[in-house]
Amino acid sequence: MRLTNVSNDTIAKKATHDLHNVVNGSSFDTLFKKVLGQIDDANQLQMDASTAELEFAMGESTNTHDLLIAQQKALISLQYTTAVKNNIMDA
Repeated sequence: MRLTNVSNDTIAKKATHDLHNVVNGSSFDTLFKKVLGQIDDANQLQMDASTAELEFAMGESTNTHDLLIAQQKALISLQYTTAVKNNIMDA
């Protein structure tokens, strides 16, 4: 499996595409609920990353791989949520 960097442009394009798919045929209520769900998911990933950082700092975990994965998931989720927010504000 090949890993590649995820750029802000890639995230913004994905958010625009996803938002366009949700808006077509959806009510404002549906869109709003999906955005709130995305915010909740991003928040949970941020909390998971913080927990992983604390466990690593306290010596409860020595697995740097899991720590970096948790941090990257949180970062990408936050970037995606921000891109969706920006697209909504531009609409």
